[in-house]
Amino acid sequence: MAVLDDPSAPHVARKRVFTRWEGVAFWAAVVALLVAKGMSLMRYRVDSDEAQHAHVVWAWTQGMVQYRDFFDNHTPVFHMLMSPLLAWLGERGDVMYYLRGAMLPFYFGSLACIYLLVRGAYSRRAALWSTVLIGLWPGFMLTSTEFRTDALWMAAWFATLAVLFGGPLTWRRWGAVGLLLGLTFASSMKTSLLLASLVLAAVPLLLWLGWREGFGFMKGSAKGVLPFILGLLVVPVAVLAYFTAQGALAEMRYCIIEHNVVPGFSRRAYGAFAATLGATALFMWLLCSRSETRRLGVRRALFLGTGGIYLALLWGFWPLVTRQDYLPVAPLILGMLIPPVLGWVERLSAPRWREVARWAVPLGCAAVAMLLVVKEKTVRANEMGHFSQGLAMLLKISGPEDLVMDGKGETIFRHRPIYFVLEGVTNRRIHDGLLKDTIHESCHSKNACVLVYNRMPKRHLRGWISREYVEVARRVWVAGAMLGEAKSQEAQSFEVTHDASYRVVSPEGPVSCVVDGEPRSGEIHLKPGRHSLVYSGSAPLAVVFAKAVNAGLSPFKTAKEVYVIRGSEYR
Repeated sequence: MAVLDDPSAPHVARKRVFTRWEGVAFWAAVVALLVAKGMSLMRYRVDSDEAQHAHVVWAWTQGMVQYRDFFDNHTPVFHMLMSPLLAWLGERGDVMYYLRGAMLPFYFGSLACIYLLVRGAYSRRAALWSTVLIGLWPGFMLTSTEFRTDALWMAAWFATLAVLFGGPLTWRRWGAVGLLLGLTFASSMKTSLLLASLVLAAVPLLLWLGWREGFGFMKGSAKGVLPFILGLLVVPVAVLAYFTAQGALAEMRYCIIEHNVVPGFSRRAYGAFAATLGATALFMWLLCSRSETRRLGVRRALFLGTGGIYLALLWGFWPLVTRQDYLPVAPLILGMLIPPVLGWVERLSAPRWREVARWAVPLGCAAVAMLLVVKEKTVRANEMGHFSQGLAMLLKISGPEDLVMDGKGETIFRHRPIYFVLEGVTNRRIHDGLLKDTIHESCHSKNACVLVYNRMPKRHLRGWISREYVEVARRVWVAGAMLGEAKSQEAQSFEVTHDASYRVVSPEGPVSCVVDGEPRSGEIHLKPGRHSLVYSGSAPLAVVFAKAVNAGLSPFKTAKEVYVIRGSEYR
């Protein structure tokens, strides 16, 4: 920010950034970052949120309108931007690799903005090392890998700060800041916390700076108000106008705002709020008092204070805290703390080792961070690969005409029998009686023959799921019935609840038998109700949704490793 610049400060000097060996160490850290990012993209487990976002994007490619035709409790800009990419990719089991690849510009763009922010507060050398270490920090590296709207939110926020603090505040810059901030708001409603934190950190710091140096730096600021407001309104107004034209404004308001506000579902952690706020104030004071100039101190304290106040509000009052909530603030805090910490370690070193410590300490931190990413359990287990295999399998056992019941859209390319997704707020609403649990009724009335057991109550698994479906892969159930041991030429009675084509299988594979008095050897179309079966041999039998059998699946040989996604049932 121009009002906080100090042209005489040493951080603006242009000179060689690294010595020879420090340059080698830095580029080794960059290579480590690229390797770790590649491994996390290709192997890190798939979060249920990623599948939900991908399903929403796919629904856009089908000509559907978010909120009106299907539920989602996120703002829509990210999904609208990603829909051309998914339309081009088509329905494929390995689609998540490509969708995650689309997150790389947000990741590297955020790092570029972080570099600019740290360089303006410290030096080029500090900015380079801080950027690499932040990029390698496992919490940032892994979460930013995921296909989620928070990637756009994070990048838009960092771009807003980089433009705001990147030079003289002309009316053009104010307009650009407003435009980027509007995009940030349209990417996530949690932007309200970010903006409140920025204001709460800036007001006391600017008042203190004005008290010590006068308020001349505020001169001319009023002329930027109108461009800022106009820029701020562009993206939100365009989004609202579109959904109004589609007749979906009321549904949009419910899904984004009303649905996420649950009576009694709030946080009142006053102790966490006070402790975090106190620690933030202490570090802000230290940065102001220990910096080379007041304006550098204010700049550093402002960035750290924005992140710290956001954490205080998040931990103190936000009802549902997730890993992705830290994406737009953790790098700010780390960026303001890494340079002084590395400088402190360097000064503690013996004089003859000081030059070595300048590059060995940050390189060691980078190596540890890379190892933590590579040794992440789900990265080593390659759960991303298992998910891709499972998605390909699900596409084989269901067609475009089939409804698939899953928790949050894990099948991605199939419609669901219920409107809501079973994310945390929905499950809380069902638990509190604010929403009716219609999963069973919808699966039955809409003839959903495939079910992915994820984020559903255990009582469903023990009840109607076990009665009306058979498990053919990990968490994947299809319409059918287990018949038990068949005795030669003895009639068995069984019941199916879905109108579909079935096949009769034993542990050895499909079998021929007599169903309802007619010899059958292949697919059998059965209506819901009771049926009879006569088998000429003796073996355990099951009646299974035909598409699953044709894909090589069987309830007698359940592939437990084939479908892996983060998420589970709720009680």
